[in-house]
Amino acid sequence: METILDHNMTEEERHKIIGWFSDEDFLYGLDENSSNHLLAKLYLLRNDEKKMMEYVNKLPVRMKYEFLTIISPLD
Repeated sequence: METILDHNMTEEERHKIIGWFSDEDFLYGLDENSSNHLLAKLYLLRNDEKKMMEYVNKLPVRMKYEFLTIISPLD
């Protein structure tokens, strides 16, 4: 399973996404949907909308909706 640990995070990105968890603690119980959600969040932080949407589109409909709702500007 692909995770954010495979994507050369900076220390700042790591802290924003998983805090101070060790790799082992972070990976414990991580499922594919949660991993894709965190990958989308990583690419959101990197301002890479195309790559972010690649991972958002792998999410189940409800998770996709929640993610996109959170990042959408308020009208």
